[in-house]
Amino acid sequence: MTLTPAYDICPQGRTGNVATQAMLLKGQDRSSTLEACLNAATDYQLGEAEAIAIVEQQIAAIAENWAEVCRLADVSPVDRALFASRQFLNGYCLSGIEDRHVGLRDVFMQAVSQIQA
Repeated sequence: MTLTPAYDICPQGRTGNVATQAMLLKGQDRSSTLEACLNAATDYQLGEAEAIAIVEQQIAAIAENWAEVCRLADVSPVDRALFASRQFLNGYCLSGIEDRHVGLRDVFMQAVSQIQA
């Protein structure tokens, strides 16, 4: 099965802070958290350091390209503010990370600040 690059992106309004994926990530877990991704890393032959590096690259790509992608998609300033850290880089992603991955949490929070600016 081939999925489009934007398979699980659906920026509709969300109530609450919990987010899930359409597909299971590992076992019965479909939670949209970085911890869930890191827990599934070995299933994709990734070590923890490599998985963290990939996650950090994804977070950086969102932050670095946010303004330009919003401009190209003609996203209004109101919608940009709504989507930033709610649909994209939602704080729920950090659930389960706690103090185990402080560096990853810091990268995430810096990116949130960047897209909200």
